[in-house]
Amino acid sequence: MVERFTPSVGEGTLLNWFDSIMKWKLGNATNIRFWGDMWVREETLKDRFLRLYLISLCKESNVGELGE
Repeated sequence: MVERFTPSVGEGTLLNWFDSIMKWKLGNATNIRFWGDMWVREETLKDRFLRLYLISLCKESNVGELGE
């Protein structure tokens, strides 16, 4: 289970190649905040999709609570 993944290699072609072939299993995902943690790409979903976050009724939910 990956709770909070931080890449250990710097940005560049190696990281892009690695990310393009890897899939991460989140387990039950109860420790990963949907909007607040960096679990997709290198920014939070809150920062990437601020307008959706602002109208969300589930601002404090974790990934496991929101389904698959």
